[in-house]
Amino acid sequence: MRRKTRIRAPRFKQYYIDHDLRYPRFSLDLEFPTMKECREAVRYYATSCARLLKFVKNELGWVRVKCNGKSEKGPCLWVLYASQVGKGLTVRVKAFVEEHTCGREEKSKFATSSWIATRFDEELKTNPNISARDFMASVKKHYFIYVTKDQIYKAKQMAQEKIQGSIEE
Repeated sequence: MRRKTRIRAPRFKQYYIDHDLRYPRFSLDLEFPTMKECREAVRYYATSCARLLKFVKNELGWVRVKCNGKSEKGPCLWVLYASQVGKGLTVRVKAFVEEHTCGREEKSKFATSSWIATRFDEELKTNPNISARDFMASVKKHYFIYVTKDQIYKAKQMAQEKIQGSIEE
């Protein structure tokens, strides 16, 4: 006679790159499949909320990120600490202070040309002849951050190479 096996739900909230990457939300005990996805989520978060985040401890087994923003009350309190669970690849957020006391910034150091190319690849695929000014406006509309023309030109070139490479293959 066969025993029925129950599928248990995970004890901790899981991070899914398919739908959580564009606008990640952190919480205590959130689990990431790998450290690479954790760092990528932090970069997307820093760009989407336009904050001055800094990787304080960024090593193989753990990552500690804090906000460098300042306000009238003093330094910002936002902190995230995540480390590997046991000997596996899973990474769990172990310390997290959610509240920002600083304001938004117009520039983000994580908004690089390669990030722009991967984030806006679908828009560039549908409209490859978009002008640099319109593309800058699109980035500003989505993320409320300022990017330079050089970043836009580089991002367009990277996206076109990626699209044309897939066509040639």
